Amino acid sequence: MQPNCWQISLLWRTITMLRRFTALETIQKRWASVRAMVKIDESVNKQIETDELNPKRHPGIIKSRAIQLPEWIEKAMIEATADHPVKPLRKVAGILANYLKQRHPPLEKHEFVDKLTEVQELVSRKVDLSKLSNDEIDEFWKRNQYNVKIKLKQRVYAWVAVEYDAYKSLCYMLARGAQEYSVLYQIFNEIHLADKEFQPKALFDFGSGIGTVTWAASQFWITSLNEYYCVDSSGDMHRLAESIIANHPSKLKEVYFRQFLPSSARIKSDIVVSAFSLMELPNAQARLEVVLNLWMRTNNYLIIVEQGTNAGFRIVNEARDFVLDMSSKSLETDNPNPFHVFAPVSVLQMIHSGPDLSDQVWFVQNIRCVGSVQRQGNSRRLSSQPVSTENRYTNVPDTAIGGINCLFKS
Repeated sequence: MQPNCWQISLLWRTITMLRRFTALETIQKRWASVRAMVKIDESVNKQIETDELNPKRHPGIIKSRAIQLPEWIEKAMIEATADHPVKPLRKVAGILANYLKQRHPPLEKHEFVDKLTEVQELVSRKVDLSKLSNDEIDEFWKRNQYNVKIKLKQRVYAWVAVEYDAYKSLCYMLARGAQEYSVLYQIFNEIHLADKEFQPKALFDFGSGIGTVTWAASQFWITSLNEYYCVDSSGDMHRLAESIIANHPSKLKEVYFRQFLPSSARIKSDIVVSAFSLMELPNAQARLEVVLNLWMRTNNYLIIVEQGTNAGFRIVNEARDFVLDMSSKSLETDNPNPFHVFAPVSVLQMIHSGPDLSDQVWFVQNIRCVGSVQRQGNSRRLSSQPVSTENRYTNVPDTAIGGINCLFKS
């Protein structure tokens, strides 16, 4: 069935009304994920076959310990929330945490058109439009305009950019600060264990937020890192991050905050990170442009981190496949192996990447139960549990990422 002029007009009026979809000049290429094959080390395989080694205790297993948020960060968080009532902060932080966990990227133009076509077919399934005149067809769609609009809203995620003011930045700190720190700590720990001679001098953080990348990186390379470059569109986020980092026991000095990506990518950094940020960009073209910009700034490691959901997993795969495809074409002559995917790797059980929902992979990181402000008498502390002398741990699968890709560039 060919859409008539009225249907086309309805399409564009709906797009304008919703204001949630950015049209691309060209439909983005669908980057196809590559299925990686897992190969067991021959010596380990022989030990398993001869019963010398229990498969459940093979060398690739890593048991991550629960991560404790450093005291200086807890102290800084308490100071940052000192002027605000506790209960409203906790309530809004919980709402924000749930909202961020359920976020999806915005639809592309062609995806929106597909959804609209699906809805129109659903609405007109009991009517044979081929037997109607053009005027009758126009009248039919006018009568059903509201139904189309309602059914379309039910099938389309209402993506909007999140604007962080001072209060919402505090809520984000309570909702995500400890969880994001624990995930980033685990990522940097894997790099530190696998590449012990790696001593980065400069770190570039896109979508730096409250500074969790700087917190975690300073735990491993405090002596070698002499520059932390943080980019985030929110000035209030920068001010909060700066106030927290000011409490660092080593008094980090070379920390720079900017609201926009530098125009030139000639100055490179040893570690480039995009953590929980690509989901906030309006379309695939914007995401891939940022990934390309970050890749061109990378000296050693590019790290992409997103939420441990299907949506986050797809965004990480999109970035991963884009870099692999681009680099394999541009660097295929001088060096047959100019880079490699550092992770996902088998020790994290994150080898596979595929398009199906069942193919989603992530890791779960435990943290000590820290995450919201709670008043104890006249004091304030950060805890999601009552005060206790025993160690309490919180399993946080919601902070596990949909996939980690550390792309090594030699």
